[in-house]
Amino acid sequence: MNRPIQIRLLSEHDTASLTATSNFNVLRPVRCKDCGNTDDFERRVFRVGGVPKPDRNSDETQALIAYHLKEKHAVRYVFFKTYRDKFFVDSAVCRKCGSTLVTFDIELTDEVLARASKIAGKPLEEVRADIEALADIIAEHERKTEQRTAADAGKPSPEPTNGATKQKDRMESEMARIGTEARPIVVRVQTERTARYVAEQCAANGRHYVIGLEPDKPEDITDLEKALNPSEPARSEKISRNDPCPCGSGRKYKKCCGMRAV
Repeated sequence: MNRPIQIRLLSEHDTASLTATSNFNVLRPVRCKDCGNTDDFERRVFRVGGVPKPDRNSDETQALIAYHLKEKHAVRYVFFKTYRDKFFVDSAVCRKCGSTLVTFDIELTDEVLARASKIAGKPLEEVRADIEALADIIAEHERKTEQRTAADAGKPSPEPTNGATKQKDRMESEMARIGTEARPIVVRVQTERTARYVAEQCAANGRHYVIGLEPDKPEDITDLEKALNPSEPARSEKISRNDPCPCGSGRKYKKCCGMRAV
C-alpha cells in the first residue's frame, strides 16, 4: 500500500475506555508466549487512519501495518479490529517480562455465546460445549508444536543443497535491499508534507514503502536515507611497483615498502 497510513498510539485513558467496552474487548490478551503469564498485561491500542474500508481486511494492508508496528514500536503480535466504523490495532505488553509476544483469545461472555447460538441454530450450552472442546484441541496442538520446536532447537540444522543455498542467498539479498516488496522502506513522519516528500522520492526511485503518519512521535526516515544513499563498500587501490611509495619517502614502491611486502 503506497500511501500514508496514519497511526496513533492511544493514551492510557482512551485505551482504558475502549477496552472497557464488551464489544471491543471480545478478543483480549490471554497468554504471554515468552514467560507463560496469563493475567497481567498492559494494553497498547493504535488508531489507524488512511486505510479505505475495502482494504482493512486485506492481507497485504495488514501485513504492512504489522511490519510498521514491529519496526517502529517493537510490537510483535497485533490484532486488527473495526469498532464503530473505526480501524484499530490491538496489542499487549506482558507486565512480568516486557514481551509483546502476547496471544489474544475470545472471551466467551453470555452475549457472545448468545450470538453464536443464534447463528448456529443450536442451544447455548451446546455451543459452549462445542467451543470448549475445540479450544482443548487447539491448546493440545499448540502444546505439541511447542514441544517439537523446543526439541528441534537442540538439533543441528542440515546442510542445504547447492540449489537451496542459492535460493537462501537470493532471499537474504532481497531482504537486505531496502525498498523492495520483501523489505519496504518504513518511515514515521509527523506531517502530511513530509509524507508527500517521502512518497515522491520513493515513487521516483521505484521503491516500495510504508508511511506511518504519527504527529506525536519523533520522525524517523532512516530507511529512506539508506535506500537513496547506500554506503559504498571500501575499495583498496592496487599500487603499481613503479608508483611512488605511499609512505612519502620519494622512492618507488618496489624499492621501498614493496620490498618488505614481498
